[in-house]
Amino acid sequence: MRYKEPESFRAALEARIRQGAEGQQDLARQRRTVAFDRFLSRLAVTKHQAWVLKGGAALEFRMPQLARATRDVDLSLASDMDPADVLVTDLDGDPFGDHFSFAVTRRRELSENAERGPIVRLSIDALIGVRVFEKFVVDIVRAADGSPSSEFVELGRVVSFADLPLVDLPVINLRTHWAEKLSAYLTRYEDRPNTRVKDLVDLVLLIEYGLLPEAELYAEVLATFKNRDQQIPKGPLPSMANEWAVPFAKMASELTLTTKDSVSAHAAVETFWRRAVNNAVPPTGGDISTH
Repeated sequence: MRYKEPESFRAALEARIRQGAEGQQDLARQRRTVAFDRFLSRLAVTKHQAWVLKGGAALEFRMPQLARATRDVDLSLASDMDPADVLVTDLDGDPFGDHFSFAVTRRRELSENAERGPIVRLSIDALIGVRVFEKFVVDIVRAADGSPSSEFVELGRVVSFADLPLVDLPVINLRTHWAEKLSAYLTRYEDRPNTRVKDLVDLVLLIEYGLLPEAELYAEVLATFKNRDQQIPKGPLPSMANEWAVPFAKMASELTLTTKDSVSAHAAVETFWRRAVNNAVPPTGGDISTH
């Protein structure tokens, strides 16, 4: 049924969230998921269709029962305009009659990131009526030339009780996603250790989800590393398994991963990558694993 007043919609929504949540941690995750869903639904119905969902939120909407929980939204924008200006324009109004609105409360320009390029980070308040429902962060990067080939995720099911329409939003394809995760996993910093355990978790998750080590995946890895001016290791992939043993085991225990320890996880990534290399056609006169 449709809800004419914000407070009646909010009461019905929160009752359903409480009913479906398994503990306080899951309650918080479900609230974020609803806020993400209504936020992203607005970007899905823009005329310019320039937004692509990336990162952990992309995995959450692809595989809600399998992916790790994420606290922010990563987007790429295929536009030369200022990302914050485009976002504010696209969030204007209530195209669904869901009583949600979104306010940008803070903007930060992050220094250029070797993995992702320049990032605009926005703090967002999600409101129902005049009351804040949830707060989250959005990171926006400019889409690479040609933009990542995309698939779609369906939005709107979390509020289907209110007879709101389902919409589709472009999402980074799985091969590109795996390539970007591999790039992040292999990145080493001069001034600090790499602590992005979630990248190894996501690499394994995508493998267990059914991603295939095809030549097309190899091509995506090459394109991603070239775009980031990053070298693919000639030999075995550098491992963070020893350093990440404890946090990886904790994260894996919270998911349905078959791979439960970091050593096995790194081995799975190594094997998967070598299979992709072997399935690719070697460039003339070159070493396929390093170009």
